[in-house]
Amino acid sequence: MPDISFNELDPRRAAVLQAALDVFTNYGFRRTTMDDIARAAGMSRPALYTHFRNKEAIFRTFVEMFLGAVAQNARGVLAAKTSIADGLEAFFDAAFVAPFRELMATPHGMELAGVNEQLCGDLTEEWFADLEGALRDWLDQAVADGRLRLGGLRSAALARLLIDAVEGIKSRGGGKGHQADSEAIAAEMTLLAQMAARAYSPRS
Repeated sequence: MPDISFNELDPRRAAVLQAALDVFTNYGFRRTTMDDIARAAGMSRPALYTHFRNKEAIFRTFVEMFLGAVAQNARGVLAAKTSIADGLEAFFDAAFVAPFRELMATPHGMELAGVNEQLCGDLTEEWFADLEGALRDWLDQAVADGRLRLGGLRSAALARLLIDAVEGIKSRGGGKGHQADSEAIAAEMTLLAQMAARAYSPRS
């Protein structure tokens, strides 16, 4: 999981986000009140409202920072790989499997995942577009290096197909929220990476 740095934020705003993360993961989003967050952050409720208007705004701010950190980490992991199969597998793990596994390990992981879908759909769409762009750029470089041969298929189209497939795997595999589900997701994404590598690797 990537580290999320609050260093560039106002210290009190950063304290709110860290406190909210702790409260949300331990007690769930629905049970958490602004009073709970203020108390955990060591400030008064009126002071908290000078930084965030409600807990939904706090949640969205954290999710935006988290997704940005995940995308940056996934880009770095991808850039470090030359093997197509290894690169795709590492990318899928960094972007999807590891964050999902860690979320599901928290007491209220499924609830938080549901709240994310309700409140942060636009942020998630932007994140998927960012990941798709990173994958497209890496595939372009692989084609230029001769590590990948797409025939008449464009790298943008393959990137979109892979991200769409990953979304489907994640949506179907995460339905119950048990640890076994994250392992099933990991296995299917590994298979997807291997199939793509075999299908588009240059033939000797």
